[in-house]
Amino acid sequence: MKRVLVCSDSHGNERALLAAAEAERPDLLLHLGDGERDLDALRGAYPDLEIRGVRGNCDWGSAAPLLRLTEVEGVRVFMTHGHEYGVKWDAGLLRLRYAALERGARLALYGHTHSQRLEREDGMILLNPGALGCGCYAIVTVEDGKVEAELRSLGRI
Repeated sequence: MKRVLVCSDSHGNERALLAAAEAERPDLLLHLGDGERDLDALRGAYPDLEIRGVRGNCDWGSAAPLLRLTEVEGVRVFMTHGHEYGVKWDAGLLRLRYAALERGARLALYGHTHSQRLEREDGMILLNPGALGCGCYAIVTVEDGKVEAELRSLGRI
């Protein structure tokens, strides 16, 4: 089983990032942009934690990719910040869903809106963990090809 902390939009709130990692003790962290520099504090505190991320619209000068296709325990995961897909609107979420499906992903992760959202449809999970800068994140567990997702919150930090 792999336990994954999914977060986005930390916007300089390193304290929230560290608190979520401390509370959840994940095997892997997936960061969906707008706070890439915050990950340095996490790397210092948890040097053995695997971290994968993408660039958000506020990650100026970052070399991180805008989207990433990755795997967790054999499950294909599509990661993006979401601004390139227009995820603040339903049509953008549909574009995101199709982009993930075209790449064979079963889990599509995005941020940008600062609002938590979890949808399950036709074997795919579409997940926005919300803004970690406001204490919101998600936990995903993957075991034997089965994916579970849960929205969580630290409260305001």
